[in-house]
Amino acid sequence: MELYADGVARGSWIREDDLGKFVIFCQNYVAGVHRTAEDLVFEAMVARGYSRQKGLIGSLAADHDTGRRLVGRLACMAYDVAPWTARDRTAIANAAHEYVRLMRALIHKEQGMVFPLVGVSLL
Repeated sequence: MELYADGVARGSWIREDDLGKFVIFCQNYVAGVHRTAEDLVFEAMVARGYSRQKGLIGSLAADHDTGRRLVGRLACMAYDVAPWTARDRTAIANAAHEYVRLMRALIHKEQGMVFPLVGVSLL
């Protein structure tokens, strides 16, 4: 998605319909993984005494919500805006780059804090 967003930002020739494919992937796969984490991992953590609203779970849940909002914004642009203007391209590139940054930070947080925690204290 990052390379696609870079191309959109530069005004390079890209297939506008590919944005919809990224959106579908994010809605079906990425959001599905997050829902599984929320349903299984978060619930196991809450059962062990971790706060659902604060701390690590609250932070991860907020990140998941932000990711869903960004994908929703991209979906609106993918399906409602064509052909794209320069302003549209900037908005799409900004939202896609924000999503990529969020996902990188979320993966770092999960790998650094959640996975070790799950492996040690929840089993």
